Amino acid sequence: MTARSQGARVVNSATMTGSEGLGYGTQISLDGAFADAAVLLDRAAVEAVLERMVAEVEPKLEHSVVPAAAVHDAGVDGLSAALIQGETAATLHTFPTLRTVTLHLFSAHDISLSTTTRMFIDVFRVGRFQSAVRAFGHYPPREPEQLRLALAGARDYVRIRVAPSATVTI
Repeated sequence: MTARSQGARVVNSATMTGSEGLGYGTQISLDGAFADAAVLLDRAAVEAVLERMVAEVEPKLEHSVVPAAAVHDAGVDGLSAALIQGETAATLHTFPTLRTVTLHLFSAHDISLSTTTRMFIDVFRVGRFQSAVRAFGHYPPREPEQLRLALAGARDYVRIRVAPSATVTI
């Protein structure tokens, strides 16, 4: 019996976009604390480090591939930025009042944890950090408006995750 005869749904992968599922490769997640608050507000520094990290991973192609990029400026609360080039996606969120920065770098290509971590620490002058590596990730949408919305939504989640917990007394 085939899956179709059993009533199973067959998915046509040719019509799927990168925002509809997981990608397989390597994802590096870094959370940095005690970062330089001034750098966390520096849009040029944020965009430059994403470009350097993606360029370190994504091979140079003979034909021109237009990257997808978005920046969400939250004013004094910091910035969120995303850059997608080829099979590599990087998102970064800064929170100057918390002196915290987070990075997700995902690619189907090889990623160097040590190189990525060194860039992250050097640019943001991170005092302490934690990292996680996994063998799958999620490609954000490439359409600019959808990418901006996804970035803003991810920022809300990350802010909740990195904010200090309220003190509870019993």
